[in-house]
Amino acid sequence: MTAPFGTPKTATERFIRLNMTWINKKLRSSPKSEKETENITEGSHICLWGKPYKIKLIPSDAYSIAFDGETMTALLSVPPSDTEEERKEFLRKVYGEELSAALKTDLPRFEEITGLYSSGTAVKYLKSRWGSCSMKTRRLSFNLRLAQYPPECLRMIIVHELCHLSEPSHSRGFYILMDKFISDRRRCEKMLKSPPGGHDAGDIIGI
Repeated sequence: MTAPFGTPKTATERFIRLNMTWINKKLRSSPKSEKETENITEGSHICLWGKPYKIKLIPSDAYSIAFDGETMTALLSVPPSDTEEERKEFLRKVYGEELSAALKTDLPRFEEITGLYSSGTAVKYLKSRWGSCSMKTRRLSFNLRLAQYPPECLRMIIVHELCHLSEPSHSRGFYILMDKFISDRRRCEKMLKSPPGGHDAGDIIGI
């Protein structure tokens, strides 16, 4: 709390006492900081292919994770004295592996459907883009964070980047071309504008 310069301490303390109910209400309604909302802890949730999994931490000598589809639990083994950033780095590696595996199946399928072929792919951690296309090399890059969203979101981005091999800009013709190959583009775009699990997902952690 701040007060005008020269305000007596007693006046400030009196204001706080008289307005404590209002102050507490404002504090409760304030957004939580990123550190409070995005720590990977026991009982918090992460998403894999659009499905939320509750984290159960298991002490171990090294990082590993197992996703239990029956209990919707992510069994996350963590070494002693690990840090929050190390946990996130491990999960980014997991998401990267998941995305790479999905691309091996989905990319050839949509190359065949569209008749547009890439020269190869890269999986990266990106903050501002879901994918990119190099017209010069015909190489496509994909954001590993796509593995947090439903599989159809990855497929939409695959089609998006493949279509750039024919239409470099986001022109009207580009979207007409996209819509020839994928029917739920707008729904997928809407999902990708929301956090993993949607806006009402509670404590689901975005990596």
